[in-house]
Amino acid sequence: MKRFLHLLFILFLCKISFAQKLSILVAEGNKAIETKEYYLAENYFKKAIGIDSTSMELQYLYAEACRLDLNYSVAERWYNKVYKKDNGKKYPDALYYLAHCKKSNGRYKDAIKMFDKYAKRSAKKYPEKASKATQESENCSFALMLMKNPLPLNVNHIDSNVNSKSGEYGPFEKDSILYFTGINTSRNNIESKIFKSNVKGYKFSKFEALDSTINANGFTISNAVFDPIWNTLYCTRCDGNNAQKNNCGIYEYTYKNNQFGDAKKLPAEINKEGATNTHPSLTLINGKLTIYFASNRPGGEGGMDIWYCVKNTDGTWQSPVNAGKNVNTTEDEITPFFCNPCQTLFFSSTFHQGMGGFDIFKSHFENGIYGLPENLGYPINSPQNDMYFKYNDTRNKA
Repeated sequence: MKRFLHLLFILFLCKISFAQKLSILVAEGNKAIETKEYYLAENYFKKAIGIDSTSMELQYLYAEACRLDLNYSVAERWYNKVYKKDNGKKYPDALYYLAHCKKSNGRYKDAIKMFDKYAKRSAKKYPEKASKATQESENCSFALMLMKNPLPLNVNHIDSNVNSKSGEYGPFEKDSILYFTGINTSRNNIESKIFKSNVKGYKFSKFEALDSTINANGFTISNAVFDPIWNTLYCTRCDGNNAQKNNCGIYEYTYKNNQFGDAKKLPAEINKEGATNTHPSLTLINGKLTIYFASNRPGGEGGMDIWYCVKNTDGTWQSPVNAGKNVNTTEDEITPFFCNPCQTLFFSSTFHQGMGGFDIFKSHFENGIYGLPENLGYPINSPQNDMYFKYNDTRNKA
């Protein structure tokens, strides 16, 4: 009897210990979502699911974290579990997000049925959500049409001399050198640095990091790009080791005799206090240096918008200009790139009619106005997120 009671006591202590650990993991996961550290949130809720995989609340939280971290395949599986058990009672948006994940995983026909079902269910109580679901259903039909009429081009995956398991983004090629941002994820941090790889045709050398003037300790560096005359590098630089959590801004570094100068933060016209300012892209328009960037500052259409500033001859910058309602929407527009020879703005958006989350669009610039955006089509765009479109010098690769 004593042994039995002793065993019960041990089991009771274990149950308390697991409950405490679970509570901590959930609290940390929710905190990570609030600070937009979605990779960390996903890991916290994955550990929580390992302790209790039957909790519908944990299943939903894990699905949310995976979706926000763009891990759509795992998110779809857990949203499906929640929807099958709950049928929209406690978690009415599970059906919408399940459809969203199916869309992002290329299961367009299934997604259409679910978006339509969600729109019908939500029409009276949540008309705005129902309208968005109808728009997404139409996007899925549009995506199927694009896939039936692919563009005559090849999309090639660059080998491990550039790509790794952690993630690479923001590439641009200049003078046979590919520059890009590389991510390193650890237990508590998401770090990024600028790398380069020599290009010969379609062959890439093993990547190497730029020097410590750019990749300085204690900072997260991303989205690097040179100006048109190749004497200044611009990038997004954040204090600390998490771009979503810490103070970020757009910086410039002079480049002379293969040496980078010290970091200089661009003025308030570009780095609006209290706003996210990122994704710089430089070009010459009518002979004047112009910077395009993405920002969620007040005065836009909503979410992240595309803005641009013109540099004066005295080195100051003019007031920022919003790219306008043809380009910007109530959702997110990011990663601008202006092609001067073709007078066209390329950017990514989650709102305009597309195949996935972010699709790449182009807008022709004429008489000071950006025209209606055009989807670049398949296979440039895909069910996943497509961003950071840029041409190389000769416009034979993008």
